[in-house]
Amino acid sequence: MVKKKETQLSVLREIRDILIEARGSIDKRSFEVKVGERFIKLSDGWVKDSQTGLEWGPSSSERMSWEKGKTYCEKAGGRLPTVRELELLIDRTKYNPAVDKDAFPDTKSAWYWTNEVVAGYSDLAWIVYFDYGYVDGYGKGYGYYVRPVRSSQ
Repeated sequence: MVKKKETQLSVLREIRDILIEARGSIDKRSFEVKVGERFIKLSDGWVKDSQTGLEWGPSSSERMSWEKGKTYCEKAGGRLPTVRELELLIDRTKYNPAVDKDAFPDTKSAWYWTNEVVAGYSDLAWIVYFDYGYVDGYGKGYGYYVRPVRSSQ
């Protein structure tokens, strides 16, 4: 019989569920699961960055224009991040994608929109490449992924 390989996160979730069953009517939403030292998975699917206090939503599953990305983030309860905010997620000791894969397993090795327009070029916005952590400006009509961000609640 093959035993399922358990990750730290799956073990913590199992312990949480056991405690909830033992105590009865505890609200699952009040529980947080730490992923490493920096990131905390929240029960609503977002991830809190303990260094910045920002909370990150799930990555979009499809590419979209800058305007559609802004709308997507607003509907998810957040906004497009600044260049600096999105760059803070980059882990240059990692590659393909250059991010903590335990905290952000849905991150594509691709470009992600930020909310900042390139100075002097109103039709361009800054994008961050998560394959290896590069930043560039590109036309707002092109399709890239988005990751919403919100202030800590």
